[in-house]
Amino acid sequence: MLTNKKSNQKRLTIEELKKYEGFENYSEKEAEETINDLEVLSVLLFDLHSSQNSIKQNLTNNCESH
Repeated sequence: MLTNKKSNQKRLTIEELKKYEGFENYSEKEAEETINDLEVLSVLLFDLHSSQNSIKQNLTNNCESH
């Protein structure tokens, strides 16, 4: 399980997940696994987005310096 780095971040609860269509009948275990998978996916997407922004910024800085 991933830990929250900031106190204002909130982990999706099983009850919240089950409110979404298609997740209503998930067992506790299935819901917990899904929440964990969503957390991992979120971190991966955030890291990818951050990397792309960093590359764009470096390219912009290099173009401006020439």
